[in-house]
Amino acid sequence: MFELQHVFDVFLPQLLLYPNAKDPLNGAAAQLFLSDPEKYKAKVREYVVKFASDPELLKKVTEKTEEAVKESKKEEKENEDDTELSETSLQSDDDEKNKELK
Repeated sequence: MFELQHVFDVFLPQLLLYPNAKDPLNGAAAQLFLSDPEKYKAKVREYVVKFASDPELLKKVTEKTEEAVKESKKEEKENEDDTELSETSLQSDDDEKNKELK
């Protein structure tokens, strides 16, 4: 019926993204999902860290994420600086045009 690859590529991701809380295997999780989605997400994160994470891998991912955030902030700052320079350049061009008109 279904190839195993299809189960991993399509079925499981859909099931994890859109759980059916009306027909649960875990009643307590379903109740939390329906009553307080934010607490449910926090509990899932807690369980992933506790039961499904390799501490060394988690450390590497955290470091890479922090590096990416720093790089993103650096790029934003550079873009802001470029924008300020462009605006300053435009202002000086306008000033020169105004002087020529006088």
